[in-house]
Amino acid sequence: MSFKNKLFSIFAPPRYLEMSAAGLDISDQAIRFIEFSKSKNGLIPTAFGEEKLPPGVIVSGEINKKDELIKILSSLKRKYGLNFVKASLPEEKAYFFKTEIPKVGGDEIRQSIEFRLEENVPVQAGEVLFDYSLISEDHKKSDHLDVIVSVIPKLVAESYAEALEKSGLTAVSFEVESKAIARSAVKKGSKGSVMIINIRDRVTVVTLVRDGTVRFTSTFSMGGNLITEALRKNFSVSLEEAKKIKNEKLYGESKESVAIFFSLAGIVSVIKDEISKFYAYWLAKNDSSGESGGKISKIILCGKDAAIAGLKEYLSQNLKIEVETADVWANTFSLSDRLPEIDFLESLNFAVAIGLAMPQGRD
Repeated sequence: MSFKNKLFSIFAPPRYLEMSAAGLDISDQAIRFIEFSKSKNGLIPTAFGEEKLPPGVIVSGEINKKDELIKILSSLKRKYGLNFVKASLPEEKAYFFKTEIPKVGGDEIRQSIEFRLEENVPVQAGEVLFDYSLISEDHKKSDHLDVIVSVIPKLVAESYAEALEKSGLTAVSFEVESKAIARSAVKKGSKGSVMIINIRDRVTVVTLVRDGTVRFTSTFSMGGNLITEALRKNFSVSLEEAKKIKNEKLYGESKESVAIFFSLAGIVSVIKDEISKFYAYWLAKNDSSGESGGKISKIILCGKDAAIAGLKEYLSQNLKIEVETADVWANTFSLSDRLPEIDFLESLNFAVAIGLAMPQGRD
């Protein structure tokens, strides 16, 4: 099997081919992984780790220094004994769209979707890989199927696959970030629409999930780095000192942490405005299409920087909607049964890796 055919075959493996593997989240600022074993009480975390990436190795989802990335991945493999992985692909390079296809089955579904690709994404069909999810509740008695399609440029996927292969890691599947984070952050079986906000270091990823299926995703270039930079300016300290202030004083519930949060009002307001735009877009989109179930019931926050004191309350008050911090373990095991070695704040950075490591694929 050629390298390209192998990549295509593992982009969306059927469930019966699924094997145990670590979830490997590769982003611009860090590589994080987690591995589970199965027990009668759910999934048990057996290994996890994080490695920060030097600036410039990956920028906006593009691998700019492949040799350096391979070196870091090889080091992770040796340090933790990693072999098989389910890896993330960059959200910044992905496209999502909903479309209708004739009511067909098997390979004909993929063929029907291929005819819809070029009218929905600005890339030629032969230059992309795609995955899809059937929306089973829509048009049950109709003569067509509704599908949500996720698309990634083939060259992007190949660059990540090559880096993994040259580091000695075996990728058994690839998946874009938003689908993985929906699997860990949204309680299995949940109905209705929720918005997931994943605040990363330099970007924020907005994912809209309806009845467990990702319907829309987008990113904007504002992340936790802006909060750190604002602290640096406000306190007239170095960047490292600003990070220390954030870690030591901004995640608590003290009067000081709340006061610091309000000193960041300008930055937080900009982030809120961007979230508000996507919120309004989703409501308008569903009103125009006449779909029911489009109203967002709550916002779920992911990423350690999303847990700064005051942010949840600020967004809830200004957007007039329930906002909660993610329980990234909700679909793996109960916190009443065990306490994971990863503390709560750090676990928010592992939401993508957790979603990747969980059982996935189509029957």
